[in-house]
Amino acid sequence: MQSCFNFIRIHLLNRSIAERSINIMEDMKEIYSLKIQKKNLNNKQKNLMSVINQCIELEKFSYTEIKKVLYLIDREQKYLANNRRKT
Repeated sequence: MQSCFNFIRIHLLNRSIAERSINIMEDMKEIYSLKIQKKNLNNKQKNLMSVINQCIELEKFSYTEIKKVLYLIDREQKYLANNRRKT
């Protein structure tokens, strides 16, 4: 009778260990999945930052172009004003 109880106890213990192992494996899969998601998010953040920096550079370039155009317009206005005075 005692050996029957021991067998049942060992069987239940093994079953519990197997269930814990399965839970641990599932947790490890979830952790791995989260690590991959974090890596992908970091890559997306880097790409987004790169795009933002490119847009900023384009805006700076556009701002520089606008300044040049405004400067040329100002020079043209001064030139026209000087010609009007001469005539």
